[in-house]
Amino acid sequence: MSAPARRFDQPTRRGRARRVLHVFGTMHRGGAELRTVEIMRRTDPALVVQEFAALSGAPGTLDDEIRQLGGAVHPCRLDAGFAPRFMRLIRERGIDVVHSHVFLTSGLMLALAFAVGVPQRIAHFRSTSDGQPSTVRRRAYRLGMRRMLDFTATDLLGVSAASLAEGWSPEWQRDPRCQVIYNGVDPARFADAVDDGSVRAELGVPPGTPLLVQVGRFDPPKNHLFTATLLPLLPHAHVVFVGRGGTALEAETRRRLAASGCLDRAHFVGERPDVGRWLVAADASILPSVIEGLPGVVLESLACGTPVVAADLPGVHEIAERVEGVTVVTTTSPRPWADALQAMSSPTPAARARRRAVLAASPFTIDAAVAAHVALWTRPSRRGDS
Repeated sequence: MSAPARRFDQPTRRGRARRVLHVFGTMHRGGAELRTVEIMRRTDPALVVQEFAALSGAPGTLDDEIRQLGGAVHPCRLDAGFAPRFMRLIRERGIDVVHSHVFLTSGLMLALAFAVGVPQRIAHFRSTSDGQPSTVRRRAYRLGMRRMLDFTATDLLGVSAASLAEGWSPEWQRDPRCQVIYNGVDPARFADAVDDGSVRAELGVPPGTPLLVQVGRFDPPKNHLFTATLLPLLPHAHVVFVGRGGTALEAETRRRLAASGCLDRAHFVGERPDVGRWLVAADASILPSVIEGLPGVVLESLACGTPVVAADLPGVHEIAERVEGVTVVTTTSPRPWADALQAMSSPTPAARARRRAVLAASPFTIDAAVAAHVALWTRPSRRGDS
C-alpha cells in the first residue's frame, strides 16, 4: 500500500514556521512513532517544521521517511552528557516547542527546555503506565519527574482519558493544561486493503481456516506469551505475529508454542509496512496487551473492517464505546478468549464496510488528530508559558 499524498488542510499564517522538537526513544515503527510521522506527513511545513530527538542515540526504521518529509532526526543519547547536548540542540535548531513522548521521563526533557527558554513544553502521555515494577527507587523517580512536569509543562496531552488519569493524575480534568487528543487513522489509507488470498498463500494457510493476527513488537506489555497459551484452545486456527522481533520474548513465545505442538500454526513475519494487508486477511485481530494508552492497532483493524478481541483496558473501552467491532474480554483466562473467537464468523464484505464507515465518522481519524495538534503547536503564547 503506497503512502497517501501529503495533505495540507490547515490555514497558512504569516511569519516564521513554528519549530517543533519531538522526543522519542528510537524512531522505529511503533504506534506513537507512526502516528506522529503520519501527522507530520499531513502538516504544512510552512506552518510547522518538525524534528526528532532520539534518546537511544540509535538509528530508527522511520528516519529516512522523516528526512524525505523535510524533517531531521538527531541522535541524542540519554547518558551523562545528555543535558548540555540536548540544550545545545534546542538552541542551534531554534526550537519553539518541545513535544516529549517518553512518559514521565518527559519531566527531564521539559525541565531542560524550560532552562533554555523554550516557550511551549508539551508532555504527551501515550500509555497508562511505564510498565516498571513499583520499587522504592522507581516511586521516587516517578515523584521527581511528576514534580518537574508540574513545574515546567505548559501542556499535558493524553491519547485517552485513561492515559491522563493513570499516567498523570486522576484529577486531570481540573488542570487547564490537560487535554485528550485521540490517536487517529486515515480510513482512506486502508480502503484499498482487500483480502486477495495472497497472505494465506504466502503462509500456506488453507482457505476457510481461521486466521488471527496480533500486531505489535515483541515487548512484554504486548503479552505475546498469552497468545501462545491461547492457540492450543483453538485447534484449527493459525495466528500471524506482525511486529519487530529478534528478542528473548520472541524466542520464549516460539518455545512455548513448540512445547504445546502449535508452532506449525504460528507465523512470525516481522516488522511490516503493509499492516493493512495482514489485518484485512484475518478473521479477527487480537490485542492481549497488559498496558496501552489508546491502541492504534485496534483502530487500524477497524479501518480494515476486521473485528477485534481485546483485553479489558480503559483505552480499549473508549474505542468500543464509539465504534462497533470490538469485543472486550474481562478476564485474563484464555478460555473466554477462545470462546469469543470461536463464536465469531469470518467477516462479510458488508460487515467490513459497516465498520469502516463507523470509524470514518468517529473522533479517531487522522484529520481530527492533525487539526488538534496544529492548533496546539501554533497557539499564541499564553501567560505563564515561559
